[in-house]
Amino acid sequence: LIPFLADVRALYFKLREDKRYHDPAYNPPFSDLNFTLDNYGSPNNITVPKATCRIKFRYCKSFDPEWVVETLRNSAEKHGLSLAIRREASPPELPMEHPLVRLGAEISGEPATVAGLGTEASELKAIAPVIVMGPGWIENAHKPTEHIAIDELEKSVGMYARFLAAPPFAG
Repeated sequence: LIPFLADVRALYFKLREDKRYHDPAYNPPFSDLNFTLDNYGSPNNITVPKATCRIKFRYCKSFDPEWVVETLRNSAEKHGLSLAIRREASPPELPMEHPLVRLGAEISGEPATVAGLGTEASELKAIAPVIVMGPGWIENAHKPTEHIAIDELEKSVGMYARFLAAPPFAG
């Protein structure tokens, strides 16, 4: 698994550093690989008979993910590992002029932006147009110190109430 992880690390830096793979409309502009390791409870002084690496690949709508998937597939094969791929729907990006995007920006008081967050919105867009909007800052999310300030939570209650009270639109 370690040689495979070295390949994943190289891919991670390639996605972050090579501007050919960036989309300046996104913040951050690069696609991201998040990965976790599971050694199924074995103590760290034992060479485990089985370990699993799970990779979450977040990418922007303009990015073709196939070469990344193929790179991971080739690395796993080269190192004698099995690889299971569970595809998710593409990012739920709507055009900036979409009425839902404009409504979210108006109600939140923040400019609309796009980000590779990897939310359920990717799946829900099959039902209706979606935006991701809420309290806090993405820089504080998905890490051991994840947090949302109480005043941001309180502010979001009014924001959601205004959102739900807005007139419906054809979208």
